[in-house]
Amino acid sequence: MVRLRVLRRDDVSWLPLFYYFTLFVPSGTSSPPWEIMGQAPFLYYLNGWGREGDMGFVLEESGWNEPIGMAWFRQFDAHHAGFGFIDAHMPELVISLRPAFRGCGFGSELLLRLIQQAQREGFNGLSLSVHRDNPAFQFYKRHSFESIFEKNPLYIMRLLF
Repeated sequence: MVRLRVLRRDDVSWLPLFYYFTLFVPSGTSSPPWEIMGQAPFLYYLNGWGREGDMGFVLEESGWNEPIGMAWFRQFDAHHAGFGFIDAHMPELVISLRPAFRGCGFGSELLLRLIQQAQREGFNGLSLSVHRDNPAFQFYKRHSFESIFEKNPLYIMRLLF
């Protein structure tokens, strides 16, 4: 049985691993070293979690002692911008699932909850960045995100409410 719950302070230690799961590795290339997670702008998604404008969800499955998925959004400013930064009033989202749980509809469930929460909090949309060859690009298009510009090889996408 799968359960979706709000991300808590004791879940923060999982954020680096789940952010690392989002990194797209093109066929024939090696995964980036884990140490990349200690560099800006990767740190912008992780450091000081729980500040105003941070919101997230954790997906758990019975029998697992660890999360199987996480999703969160965070507001940035122009001086500490994430890869998908559009403006300080539009949070950027991250959705991540363990590879064994992809393609099962869990990403859509996490995305829907993030959208609902962002709307409740009065935001006018969500943004993200995705590698042009990542299958997630099609996932976001199916969920009505639009590409607004390209920072080769990333597409910056948004969903307006």
